[in-house]
Amino acid sequence: MHHDCPICFEFLFESRQNVTVLPCGHTIHTNCLKEMRDHFQYACPLCSKSVCDMSKVWEKFDEEIAATPMPQQYQNKMVRNRLDPLQRLRDKISSSVSCPGSEMPELQVIQY
Repeated sequence: MHHDCPICFEFLFESRQNVTVLPCGHTIHTNCLKEMRDHFQYACPLCSKSVCDMSKVWEKFDEEIAATPMPQQYQNKMVRNRLDPLQRLRDKISSSVSCPGSEMPELQVIQY
């Protein structure tokens, strides 16, 4: 705690305000954390790890995405970034893995 609050920059060791330890181990004033949450900021300002359990939020996002139909013009299309350095490794792995009953439809690859 011998450092500044990442929000208000007050020295935490000498502060009279309550201090909270985040799940990542960083410390912050309790009021500053509340202010962050009031502004929908749920990540540690120092390391960007979640400051609370976000699993329910991600489940809602997944449900919303699953319920949204893909427009016809984009069905069976995949975009691949040519600058992705791991793409060849992914292609090699996916071509060597075979799972019965998991055949994927032919995809049109669009590179940009």
